Amino acid sequence: GTILRGKRTTVTGAVLRVVEREGRRLLYLGDLCQSEAVLDVDGSVSIIQDWELIQCISLVALAWLRHSPNAFRRALVLGVGGGNLVRLFQELLPAESFIRGVELEPEVIAAAEDYFGLRPTPFCDIRVGDAMDQLALQSAAGQQGEKYHLIVLDCFTADGLASRIADGSAMEDAAACLLPEGICIVDLHTAHGVEALTDHDYAVAMRVLHHICSFFDCVYKLDCASSLNLIGICHFGELRDIDQWETMIGETLDDERIRKLCPGFQLAGCLERLDFVGGRSDPPQL
Repeated sequence: GTILRGKRTTVTGAVLRVVEREGRRLLYLGDLCQSEAVLDVDGSVSIIQDWELIQCISLVALAWLRHSPNAFRRALVLGVGGGNLVRLFQELLPAESFIRGVELEPEVIAAAEDYFGLRPTPFCDIRVGDAMDQLALQSAAGQQGEKYHLIVLDCFTADGLASRIADGSAMEDAAACLLPEGICIVDLHTAHGVEALTDHDYAVAMRVLHHICSFFDCVYKLDCASSLNLIGICHFGELRDIDQWETMIGETLDDERIRKLCPGFQLAGCLERLDFVGGRSDPPQL
């Protein structure tokens, strides 16, 4: 492919590359793909998301938020990358919903704005900083801290999962910053290849997933078939069974705009890989 940008980042010193090949644009930190976007015929970045990870996170979030009693939404995206999720939420959340994105590396934000169509607005605040520090600050503020209907954590360095997600502290802070009716979604593992499910990082991700159960009432895991991402889905309140998730996500896909922006999404396959893990009153069996 063609390398559009290549440089070292300020904070971690990882090599950032923006690569274009076969009608797609990709953002790498080291060897880890942070974002992938489809290019339109004119070479501009499409809002269409055919990356399974982005489809799963966004559809679960939108399905949950459709049933929230408030029309206005506050969303926090920790780990902006190329801005796939932020752009999709800008398009699909109700008007005047507020989105805050936090990204560790200023070079990543610059690449997202220059090559992936990310555009801050009065309702979309993109900050450079340590996402875990921002979360901890709001958590420590208690009831005076900012609360959100949706929190997404997708924080990977070139070396793997962010350390404070791996040790569970960030998830405890996320629980403190989540509104009672809200949902928290965390990407815990990304890998490629047949050996991925037996690697050390996947074992770490499963331990983190079990630890998260002490902070939320309900925790589920969703495995992505194409990239082997492991997604944790967390909320307070009553358990939703598979039939309820099928109804919620199915109703979301009835929206033509959402269906067009997430083409080819396989609901049946997604539900087959969605499992309840446990919660505060129902700890997982290790």
